[in-house]
Amino acid sequence: RSLATMVICYNICIELIEVSWKALLRETFQSDTAEFMKFMAKFSQIIGICTLVMQLLASNLIGICGWTFSSLLTPLFMGTLAILFFWSITLNPAGATNAGGEIASMALFLGTAANIVAKVFKYSLFDPCKEMAYIPLGEEAKIQGKAAVDVFGARLGRSVGSIYQQVLVSVVNGGALTSILQFAPQLGLLYGVTIVVWYNSVLALGSLFGVDKNVSNLKTQGGSDNRNSSSRKKDTENTETMAAAAAMIQDAAKRRMEKQENTNIGSKGSI
Repeated sequence: RSLATMVICYNICIELIEVSWKALLRETFQSDTAEFMKFMAKFSQIIGICTLVMQLLASNLIGICGWTFSSLLTPLFMGTLAILFFWSITLNPAGATNAGGEIASMALFLGTAANIVAKVFKYSLFDPCKEMAYIPLGEEAKIQGKAAVDVFGARLGRSVGSIYQQVLVSVVNGGALTSILQFAPQLGLLYGVTIVVWYNSVLALGSLFGVDKNVSNLKTQGGSDNRNSSSRKKDTENTETMAAAAAMIQDAAKRRMEKQENTNIGSKGSI
């Protein structure tokens, strides 16, 4: 249940922040398609570079800091940047749609940073930590749980975020909406509540299964397996050396016996 909650919460958060950020992009660039394409190209490049760096560091981070701490980094960073993003829009909703305003620049920067962090941390920390949480489960529970969480949880999270925004548009404002950015406070509220639920789920999962302990055991087992492998390799090499030495001794003994027989035959002939 905690694992499913993590996946659902992540997808709710990504749905809320993406829709608002894209609405801000439309208001910022409007008809300037060339600048929009340049911006999105830089956005994709930054995600690729940051993801590569984080993936190189993620294994060491999890090994040193543990599963629980590493899993908490994703909601903490996403939550901090997203709340600042919604807050910057709430300060001046009209200025948020003004491409020349300082509020627009700050909101655009925070929204872009929040989306970059959400995608980079998903590939480098969230997904690896999620897969590691399946380790303590049994084989059957692991297969069924993974299928349910990865498929149902992701779609449910996206659906909840989408339905919440539709309710705001159709019910709260009666359908008279110029931009979803008008509902930045309500979106930020749901985002904050989701982050809190996500945070508690990570703590519950870490304490319930003792994931940090299991990771340490796996590392210890891995080190033991490596030592056993080295020991077996050395034993094999020693066995091969002894076999070769035995073969040489047998060959030498055979040559001595043949020499002795030749000597005996020569002595009988001379007699």
